[in-house]
Amino acid sequence: MNKPKSELVILIPHYNNLEGLKSSLESIREDFPIDIVIVDDGSKQKPILENIKKWYSKGHVTLDLLPKNQGGGIAANRGLE
Repeated sequence: MNKPKSELVILIPHYNNLEGLKSSLESIREDFPIDIVIVDDGSKQKPILENIKKWYSKGHVTLDLLPKNQGGGIAANRGLE
């Protein structure tokens, strides 16, 4: 995973809710760049990085795809790594 470039990073564990992910990203309206780390926890419909960058473009976005669902805690800990 890439090292964050901003002073603030938001970690989002994600599982099977692309509309919720889109809504969350579009709700970030700060005037400074925020890096986003999304860990997909084995969703059936995987997020696509190009789409995510359309929903949020103010900071760096990292997408980590876990091969199977392991639970939100595992996904969150993976993002903290």
